[in-house]
Amino acid sequence: ATMFRDNLPIETTMIEAARKAGVDRFLVISSACVYPHDCSIPTPESEGFQGEPEPTNGGYGWAKRMAEIAGKYYEEEFGMKVAIVRPYNCYGPRDHFEHDKSHVIPALIKRIFDGENPVKVWGSGNQTRAFLYVDDLAEGMILAIEKYSKPDPINLGTDEEISIKDLIKKIIEISGINTKVEFDTTKPDGSPRRNSDNKKAISKIGFKSTVKLDDGLRKTIEWYKEYV
Repeated sequence: ATMFRDNLPIETTMIEAARKAGVDRFLVISSACVYPHDCSIPTPESEGFQGEPEPTNGGYGWAKRMAEIAGKYYEEEFGMKVAIVRPYNCYGPRDHFEHDKSHVIPALIKRIFDGENPVKVWGSGNQTRAFLYVDDLAEGMILAIEKYSKPDPINLGTDEEISIKDLIKKIIEISGINTKVEFDTTKPDGSPRRNSDNKKAISKIGFKSTVKLDDGLRKTIEWYKEYV
């Protein structure tokens, strides 16, 4: 309820303000969290409203589905040009590294540099994700609003899929900090796999991610060491 309540007004407030200001184009930032637990992998956009969102992201997933619906209705009634993107697991410099706000990559970087040993991780570590670097995210969003301003969702992701267990190994190796890892299997894994079907992004807006995970992690860790 908290996630649904806090996220839904962000989109409805912004799109209504854009309408009143006469904004010509509006980009709805949706999420991979709209997809159900048992979606196909890699996941096509057509499954975005199939069943319920993954339960561990339920309130957030529904808020993002409603954001997409708002975009569709504003295009139909008011003639606004609306694009919709569904980013997948984004990360990079200037991310949220705070304990109560961070996603998996910034959270792990902070805990490793804070000297946590062992680093305790929710779930088995076998769940897989595909992480999109912030530069690629920005490029994909710009291309979407420029080239495909229709309320028809496009995934923004990468084909480079990795298990959380292997991700942690990479972060520790790049960080150069010797620490152990402990997986808490009493906590949920979330979606067993999450990766996007990226064919639509390629065909509609010519988008394909270019930053490899190793390079993106290195840039993120270097930024963290210098500025946090």
